[in-house]
Amino acid sequence: MKTNLFKVLVSVLSGALIFAGVKGMPLNAQTSLDPNETGSITVTLEDTSGTPVCDSEITMYRVAYVSSDATTYYFVKDFSSCDENINDLTSNSLADSLYEYVCDNNIDGITGATDDSGKIVYDNLPVGIYLFAQDEAAEGY
Repeated sequence: MKTNLFKVLVSVLSGALIFAGVKGMPLNAQTSLDPNETGSITVTLEDTSGTPVCDSEITMYRVAYVSSDATTYYFVKDFSSCDENINDLTSNSLADSLYEYVCDNNIDGITGATDDSGKIVYDNLPVGIYLFAQDEAAEGY
């Protein structure tokens, strides 16, 4: 299994984000949602002193889509055999479990590198749940 340095589970909800799998980070839910909308996610990577981490590879995996009534998430095909409860976004171990599933099942994601400001933007994402992973530390870290 790849060494994991950074993982976060993110849900795109009409431009709002839900974060899970980050130590004690609260969840923010949105009450109305159009499952046909798209959104974007910006990942910013900084070191402990706040300095942007440049040229760090971050891989995004689409994990789940939302039902037409916007009440339930369902795994996408690559994750269809996963035993996790994708609708329990309060689980602090969900991101770790999904990343282990990615590694065990050789699931391909979309990989990009952070820019000079430590950011990478993923645009035009359908509503759903996304997993982000950094497999190796950037040079110098």
